Amino acid sequence: IQIINGRMRRSETVRFVYQYRLQASANKRIRVGPFQFTQGGKSARTGIVNLDFNNLPSSDDLQLRLNLPERPLWVGQQVEIDLEGWLTTDFAERVGRRGARVPLFDLVDWFRFEPAEMASVQTRNTLNIETRTGTIELPVSVRREVLDEETYVVVRGSRLMTALKAGNVSVPPAVLAAEETVRWRRDFFGQRVPAAVRQVRIAVSYTH
Repeated sequence: IQIINGRMRRSETVRFVYQYRLQASANKRIRVGPFQFTQGGKSARTGIVNLDFNNLPSSDDLQLRLNLPERPLWVGQQVEIDLEGWLTTDFAERVGRRGARVPLFDLVDWFRFEPAEMASVQTRNTLNIETRTGTIELPVSVRREVLDEETYVVVRGSRLMTALKAGNVSVPPAVLAAEETVRWRRDFFGQRVPAAVRQVRIAVSYTH
């Protein structure tokens, strides 16, 4: 509201915010835009932005396994598939946000995916899975396993998969990414909180 020479002028500003999620499938530069918006006979246009995507560093402290059935599937057959992330105990203490990209879950022309039985059990632990249609919050269980004298924290989630048609399908690798804390600091209450993180990734190893 403005008052000039005793006259009051009222104006109102409406702001629209559109958010998009972009995930690169390869190490490359992607050109984004321009975008054009039109409202009430008026148009506005954004500029062009070039985004460079680079491969994340890998880590030996992080493993990903996608357990698939070894035998061929029949059309209409339903099987349970498991996705497991293996983190060394030391790495698990430093890891923050984590998520996975599983191209298998994008093959909706070939398979139908449904929550597994464990998804109905209340759990606060979830793993974000990025798909073409959005993010899936996959309920996961957490356990400890010893492998080659190394103790791991194992995060496991399951989905039910039903074959929809006959044929051979090639499944691209899945990727698990996580934030690793590389430096800590103390907050106002003296608690240790991350001060610097780095992104790490690992490609899937398929098992039967």
